[in-house]
Amino acid sequence: MLGMEGNGGRLSKLMQPQRVYEDMMSARQSAQQPLLAELLYNEQPLPYDESTRTFYCPLLQDDDDPALVWKSSAGDVDIAFLQADVSAQTLRANHAYPFIACTATAYEEYFFVMTSLPILNIQTQAPAENPLRPIGNTDTDVLLTLHDNLTGTGPLQRLIVSQAQMHIRGGSSRRYPKLSYRISLTENTPGDNRRARMVSLLGMRQDDDWILYAPYNDPERMRNTLSTNLWYDACAGNNSFAMKAGTQGQFVEVLINGRYWGIYTLMHPVDAKQLELAQTQDAATTEYCYRAYTYAETTPAMLENLPTADAAGSNIKPVVGGYELKYPKRALTDEGIWTPLAGWLTVIQGSDDVLRTQLFTAGEKDNLIDIWLFLQMTMAADSDGKNLNFAAKLHGDKVVMLISPWDLDQTWGNIWTEGAAVLTEVRLDPETPMAPQTAGISRALKLQLPGLSRSIVQRYAQLRATTFSDANLLRLLAAYEEDIYGSGAIARDYERWPDSAYAADTRQLQELILRRMAYMDGCIAGLEGGGEYAGN
Repeated sequence: MLGMEGNGGRLSKLMQPQRVYEDMMSARQSAQQPLLAELLYNEQPLPYDESTRTFYCPLLQDDDDPALVWKSSAGDVDIAFLQADVSAQTLRANHAYPFIACTATAYEEYFFVMTSLPILNIQTQAPAENPLRPIGNTDTDVLLTLHDNLTGTGPLQRLIVSQAQMHIRGGSSRRYPKLSYRISLTENTPGDNRRARMVSLLGMRQDDDWILYAPYNDPERMRNTLSTNLWYDACAGNNSFAMKAGTQGQFVEVLINGRYWGIYTLMHPVDAKQLELAQTQDAATTEYCYRAYTYAETTPAMLENLPTADAAGSNIKPVVGGYELKYPKRALTDEGIWTPLAGWLTVIQGSDDVLRTQLFTAGEKDNLIDIWLFLQMTMAADSDGKNLNFAAKLHGDKVVMLISPWDLDQTWGNIWTEGAAVLTEVRLDPETPMAPQTAGISRALKLQLPGLSRSIVQRYAQLRATTFSDANLLRLLAAYEEDIYGSGAIARDYERWPDSAYAADTRQLQELILRRMAYMDGCIAGLEGGGEYAGN
């Protein structure tokens, strides 16, 4: 049939000139039933959007002419693509290749989209009550299929299929139509009991617990992931416990219930496993993680003599002021679970003498300097007092607090703006003064703690020579631009969510980042020789 290669062939070989393509359709009738059961690439069925009749192909690296195999649902079926260029330019332009599946008498038209990003295909196990919100606030049983085109492993390792449970996560982002999710991978035991399934996804840690972050209010879709990975690479491991107090992420494209859902970042949480928290039955020897999630006032006195149950006798959720107890997962039934946080706040909110003498015993100096510098370099204005993790680790018989950032969409000029359509807007002024109070370093500088200025200058110089150098930042931005723009994914995401924030390219973001780092250079230079910090 017109030179077709049976049930498989290279994309370029399956293309037909427009006249031939149109003749093939005019000689047949539109099919009354689906003709394609599956379209396969790299031996795996491709994700399919039923609403747009589009197959999505996660290309292996350096493969610009994929070999496709198809399975029909109506006997002898061939396919033909409308002839078009296949190149990096068409990939970036989000070109959808029309093609037909045809029998001797009938045809059906589809579309074929290629991407350089991995694809995560999600199918709820029960029909969704609301197709626009197929996964809700409570756990929904799903089947996940991850098409990993990044790792360079064999064909069988590139496809990960797993049962899972998912629910919506996030705070203010719940107002967006494109939502973020928490994923718990599961499997059934021989006795048909559900248990956690530990899997490494996209080269990250082996675990059952994952997050799908939805970049909706970020015009370039990369601020959160860029900032998160910068912390992970440069600062998360800079502590005496030899562990990474942070997370990392990889971009993916997501389909849910046969509909394209857009760009996401797949990441693991900063949890008890990541922080290597010691878990015992004794509150005094257990390690904790608290999260500052609002700017609500929280004082040491508020953490004393807390009730453990409400008037009805039910356990109270572990939230006090602007903090919640993340790990271990307990209600307020144990005395002492807030003691480490109370001790930290006593120092941070204490007198000058208390701060001067206890700051670097309550926390680790390297970590406190890192979080202070990091928040300013990335312009993380929404993370000074909230969106921070506080890990209470035991160092001998003393508790040391390690701080790490979380939820970094409001970085690099993306600022909360009341009344804005997406709740934030990008401001291009790179010289926004910041002197974060969370880590106590700003007060300590004013108190002229001996050697602190020199330590900050030295650490900043080290960061600027490595992870935060202009060259490395531009390299990362170029790589992320290739992921987001070069794959055509941002065009698809914006088509799917036309009310989301959007930038046609990354030029403004690149310029803002370089100008911010130049501004920071001047601020830190003010500390040379024991001078004052110029960013106050």
